[in-house]
Amino acid sequence: MKPTISIKGLNYTYPDGTKALSDINLEVAKNESVALIGPNGAGKTTLLLHLNGIIRNGSVEVMGMEINDRNLMKIRSSVGLVFQNPDDQLFSPTVFDDVAFGPLNMSLGEQDVMARVKESLGQVELEGYENRSCHHLSFGEKKRAAIATVLSMQPEILVLDEPTLGMDPWVKKDFLALLGKLMHLRTIIVATHDNDVLRMCDRAYLFSKGRIISEMDEFKDIEKIRIEQQ
Repeated sequence: MKPTISIKGLNYTYPDGTKALSDINLEVAKNESVALIGPNGAGKTTLLLHLNGIIRNGSVEVMGMEINDRNLMKIRSSVGLVFQNPDDQLFSPTVFDDVAFGPLNMSLGEQDVMARVKESLGQVELEGYENRSCHHLSFGEKKRAAIATVLSMQPEILVLDEPTLGMDPWVKKDFLALLGKLMHLRTIIVATHDNDVLRMCDRAYLFSKGRIISEMDEFKDIEKIRIEQQ
């Protein structure tokens, strides 16, 4: 069976000459949860942006499709990317408008859009928030709303950039429970510094200076991994 995501020899340099990724090779199987770990600036976010074509530089296949103009729309509907900062994802007057934006752009009918919004808000436990302003939500609620905007597209792959960053401990506990439920339903790729998130994943790739320096499927010695990330 072909991997859900396949990256072979991926290199990327930003326009200012900064080398962000060097010879990246990785695969992710269907319904697998994979963590990308490493220090800030190691290339994790840059890699995530390749997965639904925000950055396109070849060497990436999603569900057997190259990321090109012909496949881009299908890939973007299949790969849901949740940004690190929810304010980068939420831009509409109400929660309903934000969550409905994707389905509306898929030209779905009104009833289908309503059903997707209801289902997505239910998945993130934001029922009844449809008419709330996203700007008035708490940080944790914004994170959930941002995930709902992606879930409404019914993606096969969910990509999360530092999902628990900046969360208070009592908010994070409930959010981790939500993340655990999502991991049982689809393929997950998550960039994280959070050991609790790491423990929930099947495997991890350790990044340093734009390269993968290690692949792990055992997370017993979390402190050693923490030191390696420095």
